[in-house]
Amino acid sequence: MTHRWQSHEGVDLAAPIGTPVHATANGTIKFAGMQTGYGKIVIVRNQPPYSTRFAHLSQIAKGIRPGRKVKRGQVIGYVGQTGWATGPHLHYEVRLDHVPNDPLTVALPQHHRLRGADRERFAKQANEMTALM
Repeated sequence: MTHRWQSHEGVDLAAPIGTPVHATANGTIKFAGMQTGYGKIVIVRNQPPYSTRFAHLSQIAKGIRPGRKVKRGQVIGYVGQTGWATGPHLHYEVRLDHVPNDPLTVALPQHHRLRGADRERFAKQANEMTALM
């Protein structure tokens, strides 16, 4: 889009426009609005030193604004194609001390393993999301 090389600081998850986007961890909304390149974006300040970014949203969920607390799993927006997106998808970033890290390999704090019904729900949702890609 810009005719110049720049690093990609997250993962792009293809999904239909309007697919709900959920917070991946508890936190406080740091920013919710438009940013160059990202389009509509929500930035969540999670447990220090982590923060997460959800970009190219078609819409930011009602009530999502700076200073608001969010819970893991809460809908914070909807997949879109805003900013420099070339197709509908969610751009997801994890930052550690403000430095972008690959969300697929970043070392996250360990709380507890999913068991029983929680694990089954996770596996079902993961399979549904994989089928959309």
